[in-house]
Amino acid sequence: MGGSAALVDAVLSDGRIEALPASPTDPLSRLEERIDRLVEEATAELIDTGYVLIDTSRGTVEAWLEHPTRWHSGEIRTERIGNNGVHGGSGTPLHRSEDPHRAARFVLVHAVMGLVEG
Repeated sequence: MGGSAALVDAVLSDGRIEALPASPTDPLSRLEERIDRLVEEATAELIDTGYVLIDTSRGTVEAWLEHPTRWHSGEIRTERIGNNGVHGGSGTPLHRSEDPHRAARFVLVHAVMGLVEG
């Protein structure tokens, strides 16, 4: 939102409103620190166990990882269920040449952000 400095300060300081400061030079989307930590922990668990459930105030994301083999690509699958009833899911191939941590983190960030944007 825009407005006078006094209005912006009032909105940011009102505990009933979830608001973050922004400027015209900020990127269109960003990951808050707590969500970044949550996704980083979930990525590590997904790599280690092949499965992770991320529970947020906006809904849940489940993810499954099938590691690639010498003969077959792997896959990262996600399913998200928002508290607003919106469902979504995707499957992303994972090739042997890809960094699994980087690929999994990218997919999980996208899925978690989808809860907010969906």
